[in-house]
Amino acid sequence: MGEDTARVAGVVSSDVGTRKLQWSWSENTRKLALDGVTDPSLKSWFSTIRAVVFCPEDIAIVRAEPGLRRRFIDRAAFTLRPGHLSLVQDYSKILRHKVALLKSRASESQRSTFDTELARVGARLMVRRCEAISALIDPLNEIHSCIAGQGTVRLKLRSAGGVDSDQSEEDLRRALEESISAKSQEELMRGQALVGPHRDELEIYIDDKLARSYASQGQARSVVLALKLAQWSAAGAGGEPPLFLLDDLGSELDGHRRARLLELLGDLPGQVWVTTTDPGFVDAVPADERQLHRVDSGRITPD
Repeated sequence: MGEDTARVAGVVSSDVGTRKLQWSWSENTRKLALDGVTDPSLKSWFSTIRAVVFCPEDIAIVRAEPGLRRRFIDRAAFTLRPGHLSLVQDYSKILRHKVALLKSRASESQRSTFDTELARVGARLMVRRCEAISALIDPLNEIHSCIAGQGTVRLKLRSAGGVDSDQSEEDLRRALEESISAKSQEELMRGQALVGPHRDELEIYIDDKLARSYASQGQARSVVLALKLAQWSAAGAGGEPPLFLLDDLGSELDGHRRARLLELLGDLPGQVWVTTTDPGFVDAVPADERQLHRVDSGRITPD
């Protein structure tokens, strides 16, 4: 606390060998190092250490703006397929160029190239998101049933501009091109790109009711925990599981949900990191299956 620099280093061991990672913060700048090489590509960094994180503020995924849900599904797609990060970056770059042209009121011929690219890359992005949803849905309902005890969860990707996301990549590309063309004058007038996956909405339903409108606080927290654990499960299917990181165990979880969660975490084949202000919460985990550490003033020591 009160320091202007920080550093975290670690060693990751996997089937492909051992890698050394370092994250540091100084002068308001983040720096990464991989095996002593500074500024590695984010794809290389995240491919080395795959992790799924749950924080108390993640409950906002259910009720907050659509951008949070888009980021969740993109992160899930990325955990499944690290190359998804490059796809998101490519799309964001094309979108920035298009918006700049709209704001400068460029001609339709000047915008057409970026409209074509937006549809092409956007279609691929939507397909990857739909693939992530398909990979999540079975473990999501199994895990949600364990945590909440009841309720069926359904995920739906709803696209702006009347584009049906349940199509092939080529059909999506054509549909996006047609919708962009139909909205061309409105986009120019408003200076905004009105069609494309940057406006997708991931809808979450519990028993066919939209969670954003109807879920209680406990239901929302159970759904988000299940989403994160489903992301972990899908990413580890048939391979080495990612880390699962859970911040503030017990926050706003009743005793029954917390007990079910600990039972689930205890059965995970990968490594689980949990933070809590009450060590008693982890008493249900056998002593030979856990290691306790204390964090005090930025220092971590065995407890």
